[in-house]
Amino acid sequence: EFIPVWDGNSKNEEPIIFVLKYLNTVERDELIEINAADTKAVKINYKGLFRKGVIEIKQLVVNTESITTPDEFLKLPGFYELYFEVAIEILTMNARQPTKNS
Repeated sequence: EFIPVWDGNSKNEEPIIFVLKYLNTVERDELIEINAADTKAVKINYKGLFRKGVIEIKQLVVNTESITTPDEFLKLPGFYELYFEVAIEILTMNARQPTKNS
């Protein structure tokens, strides 16, 4: 579970919570593309990360409607900073770990 700091959320009594999952190899390779010639050139599909990495959203109510899925959330106007914070968390969770041969 991830509690974003966005707009003071982490300090609320009932904060918005995103239930996240680790990506599998296929998902990760589709969404985080590393250029073989220049390993510092990375193309990231943030919307895909959000869709694949968010299992459930808890305690987010907009205009009396409970928002619980990534697709419902992505249709909301005005939540870009929250979206981006969650997408970055998913990216960080799934970052390639350096290996001895890297």
